[in-house]
Amino acid sequence: MRETSTPKVVRQTDCIVANRGTLFGIVVAHADPKHPSYGKTVQVEVSHPPFSGPGGDSRTMDRWTHQLMPTTPRPTGWIAWGFDYDYELVTGHWTITLLYGSEVLVKKTFEVVANRRACSRTS
Repeated sequence: MRETSTPKVVRQTDCIVANRGTLFGIVVAHADPKHPSYGKTVQVEVSHPPFSGPGGDSRTMDRWTHQLMPTTPRPTGWIAWGFDYDYELVTGHWTITLLYGSEVLVKKTFEVVANRRACSRTS
């Protein structure tokens, strides 16, 4: 998982091929300056099929915080998951959720597949 300030959009899609080095995610822009989360730190959750890390710990969720930077005209952020290790290359539904407290601000689900042919023509 990583946060980056310079995303390079290769393809806009809901279908992601599981390859080491691939990043996928969402770009968020805060639309309501009166909302309590405006310019604040939010919780990022990435739910995914189970995989085991190097210590053998099986998990289905990763979490971290992200600062929605107060930029003009509104706070923005690029939230991404990167396949850095072979053990992360697990196919299935992966969902990125941004929360402020218990409030879901954004939720996006991706289908991670073994190869591009597995993607539907509409993805």
